[in-house]
Amino acid sequence: MKFSEIKIFGYYLEDILSPERWKMVRISMLMKRIVKLERRLARLEGVNSDTDLYDEPHIIEQYMWRFLNCANCLELGKCVKCKCPALDKMKVRSDYCKDGKWGPFMKEGPWNEFKKAQGIKFCYTRGSVTL
Repeated sequence: MKFSEIKIFGYYLEDILSPERWKMVRISMLMKRIVKLERRLARLEGVNSDTDLYDEPHIIEQYMWRFLNCANCLELGKCVKCKCPALDKMKVRSDYCKDGKWGPFMKEGPWNEFKKAQGIKFCYTRGSVTL
């Protein structure tokens, strides 16, 4: 039996002893804690944390809108106008761009109206399937 095939409690020994795998485990655990914290903060902001966190299309689209409108800021790591940490600012749903490129997150209805008024369409294609 090869070292890479040995399992202990269902985990490969190679992974158990790997510093790189442990780093990924720590990151994963930290991300789980961050999501829990974001759910609590979302409740304080009046967001239904069970449905409006990341799995609703209007939420995902608004993150995409922010990222697409401030691609230069993301590349630099800070806003070209106000010099704030761009990604951190974009993650806060109640925040807005000082350059007027995006505002606080909207509920689904107002977001759909905004997209229609601005001619915004999001499309995802994978293979022959387009959403």
